Amino acid sequence: MYTVKDGRDVTPPHCLPGLLLYPPWDAATLDVSFKLYDNLNRDAVKVLRWDETFPVNDLVLGATDKLVVIIHGYTENPDEAWINRMRDAYFRRPEIRSIKWISVDWEKGALGSTLLFPRNYVQASSNARAVGMILGTFLGRLMMAYDIGEESLHILGHSLGAHVMGGAIEVLHRNFNIKAGRATG
Repeated sequence: MYTVKDGRDVTPPHCLPGLLLYPPWDAATLDVSFKLYDNLNRDAVKVLRWDETFPVNDLVLGATDKLVVIIHGYTENPDEAWINRMRDAYFRRPEIRSIKWISVDWEKGALGSTLLFPRNYVQASSNARAVGMILGTFLGRLMMAYDIGEESLHILGHSLGAHVMGGAIEVLHRNFNIKAGRATG
């Protein structure tokens, strides 16, 4: 899993050779969900689960819709004030006709709570990789089911959420042959 760079081991300090002290949680424990907003109906929010079956009843996504995905960071949640302000600013952009905004909720994993530590960055960083894989799979399935082009996808990740974003982009490319139109971290 880890590599040798310039002849030296770059294994993270929280790992023993071949053994993660804080392995990522499984998908059921992480309980990742996605809050979908639409600029044409701003007050309605649809919550989708990580294991959603597509197509979803009453979910309208068009091939020309701009799909913006925001991923919060360590100890945060998708209802942070800065995320809401960013979504509102995006929705006011006159040059984009139809925007679908997805706020990724991985709050449990972002806290990384253990018995000894209510906030555990090492656990949260380990969880970020698993959440990235979940998000990448979710987005790939969503984009294929609704024929959304890769140029329409903009993924934003803040702090540890940027690591989630990197993992999601890797899964999108490797498993679905999809490249994100834009990534901001």
